[in-house]
Amino acid sequence: MGIFVRTKSFLNYVCFIFLFLNKLSMSLIIRWIKKFYLITICHIANLYLIEKSLLNYMKMARIVMANIELDFI
Repeated sequence: MGIFVRTKSFLNYVCFIFLFLNKLSMSLIIRWIKKFYLITICHIANLYLIEKSLLNYMKMARIVMANIELDFI
């Protein structure tokens, strides 16, 4: 769980850096490229975090189902 929290804070930090660079940029092309990369990186990061949490829920569900099966035996 600790790695999950650290990964999330690191990805938020990366997104913040991209947002900060976006504010400093004056060129429209550079601004568009940075915005595209920001959206892509944040989207991939969110998908990764959602996948990690879903895998954790699936593991918990398996444990609960195994305990229920043991109760019926």
